[in-house]
Amino acid sequence: MPVTIPMPPRVVMVSETLANRLWPGQSAVGQQLVVDYSTVGTYPYEVVGVVGDVRFRGPRSEPRPEIYLPHAQRSYLIMHVAIRTDGDPRALIPAVRAALRDIDPQKPAYGLTPLEDLVSATMVRDQQAMVALLAFAAAAVFLAMLGVYGVLSARVRERHQEIGVRIALGADRSQLVGWVAAGGLRLLGGGALLGLLAAWPLTGLVASLLYGVQPTDPTTVVSVVVVLFLVGSIAMCLPSWRATKVDPVAVLRRG
Repeated sequence: MPVTIPMPPRVVMVSETLANRLWPGQSAVGQQLVVDYSTVGTYPYEVVGVVGDVRFRGPRSEPRPEIYLPHAQRSYLIMHVAIRTDGDPRALIPAVRAALRDIDPQKPAYGLTPLEDLVSATMVRDQQAMVALLAFAAAAVFLAMLGVYGVLSARVRERHQEIGVRIALGADRSQLVGWVAAGGLRLLGGGALLGLLAAWPLTGLVASLLYGVQPTDPTTVVSVVVVLFLVGSIAMCLPSWRATKVDPVAVLRRG
């Protein structure tokens, strides 16, 4: 007499996005989900769990609705195994490969890759773009420093006689440094304002390269302004020092 072996119930796990879409405000566990396989018909599954969303297309991609089928019920599908380790996961690759071979010699591990490498692979283009932007930013900072230095140096040369008269009338070094610095600060303030106004409409171009932060983030804007003024302050040092070294006697003799 043939023995009928009962089929285990079909179960499935769903992602949070799918659970919220199908059963908003309800618990997805215990619900019925019908999967349409088109050519082989439709099959009902019982939802037995909800798992966190996975961003398969990179950290900035939106999570997609996903279902997870037990390997015992769909053994012909590719199975991915995640292993948590202490220390360097690369050192355990041979041991993990051997353990999987012992479980089923007919299904050896196709590939073993540390999660860090997988995440890095999805961000290679972003990293290259950020390196290029960093190089342009460094060049822009250097040009800004060079521009501030050039303008202040020209101002000190043009007002060489005025500086000599100021020193002859009793101006000390701190006053001269403050005079040069005031001109530099006005230059930096105007440049920062014009730069922010010009860059604001272009923030959308870099938004696609950012993750977890907005191009108009207040902290970012303040940091840019602070860096600009620090760079400008460094550029002011040499012109200010030159102003304090003007010989008033030589200036007055030349008239």
